[in-house]
Amino acid sequence: MRGELIIVGDEVLDGRVLDLNGRRLAFELASAGLRLSRITTVGDEAEVLARVLGHAARLADFVVVTGGLGPTDDDLTTAVAGRTFGRPLNLNQGIFDRIEAVCRERGREMGVLERLAWLPQGAEPLSPQSHICGFSLRVEDCLLFFLPGVPEEAADLMKKIVLPRLLEGFGRAPAFCQRIIKLFGLTESETAARLEGLTASFPGLELGSYPYSPEVHLSLTAQGEEKEALEDLLDRAEAWLRQRLGRHVFGRDGESLAGVLGRLLKAGGFSLATAESCTGGRVAQLITSCPGSSAYFIQGVVTYADRAKSELLGVEPDLIRTFGAVSPQVARAMAEGLKRRAGVDLAASITGIAGPDGGSPEKPVGTVFFGLAGNDRTILEHRRFPGDRKRVQAQAAHFALDLVRRHLLPAARRERP
Repeated sequence: MRGELIIVGDEVLDGRVLDLNGRRLAFELASAGLRLSRITTVGDEAEVLARVLGHAARLADFVVVTGGLGPTDDDLTTAVAGRTFGRPLNLNQGIFDRIEAVCRERGREMGVLERLAWLPQGAEPLSPQSHICGFSLRVEDCLLFFLPGVPEEAADLMKKIVLPRLLEGFGRAPAFCQRIIKLFGLTESETAARLEGLTASFPGLELGSYPYSPEVHLSLTAQGEEKEALEDLLDRAEAWLRQRLGRHVFGRDGESLAGVLGRLLKAGGFSLATAESCTGGRVAQLITSCPGSSAYFIQGVVTYADRAKSELLGVEPDLIRTFGAVSPQVARAMAEGLKRRAGVDLAASITGIAGPDGGSPEKPVGTVFFGLAGNDRTILEHRRFPGDRKRVQAQAAHFALDLVRRHLLPAARRERP
């Protein structure tokens, strides 16, 4: 059993709007054991949409379409579906009455909203109580679902109506299990080299890899009859994978790097502060995006100018003049100065050249120095990150989080830092 997903809208096709429906709906279908053979994005062009719809209905067991159900002139999906499958549009009185009642309550004329009540002959409304409810249509052996383009509305109809109907119509789908393993510090090609032989060692396992810059995410997927057997397969494959990737793996599924770091800090009773130059507060933002971070994150200081490094962190001006603001010496002084002034267990610092200007042959753009001051020592790291300013900043912020995370792992320390 195979399906297709069709995303409709010029705003998606030309990049003005990020396609959230493709990702969300495909994941919901896959999680239910319903596989897609193709995802197609189509603009608001009737002839092209008609060809795509007709082709999908001939080849697929089911088709899910999102977008183009609104009342404006560029919302063509309903009319095109009617013409493509020889189903003239008929007024659905229930939807019409619902729209009319809502308009009356709000003191407005129905106007073009009436278009929402016209559906192809034989179409079944998915959620008649909503003014943009979507509809289903059976064309020979293919079942088609037409959903609104608003991601929240489409996801809600998918979970509550589309998936139950698909599973009821096609019978019980095979059990499906998936895990997302997240890592940092390796490229996608480096990761692939370390995982060579994984799928051969675990028959029935599917491995997917995709960059989620600056991280790499791996998907472990299995499908079969018994969910318990699939979970056991994923357990063994994950253990194999972690052994080869080591501390580059920081979490899985919904976990974030900042969230994992926060859990380690909280579990150990450690407090943390950050001093940032080239990243401009990105590290602090990532940390504080996690609920409950006030239990371990004390403060973040953005010391962009040399004067700020001296006044707020106690970095000696002579040190900056001698070695430059972007140097291991200044990274150390920033971390140790912040630790003294904030009174924390750990203080992390970042100073670097994010570009596009400011580089030199000795310190090219992308050069970043990191410091991590603990109770007994200060760790210094140096990296040169590729890419533009935004990419350098993102990589540097993640590296700082990962530096602290690695330091807190049991294998990395023998006593409280």
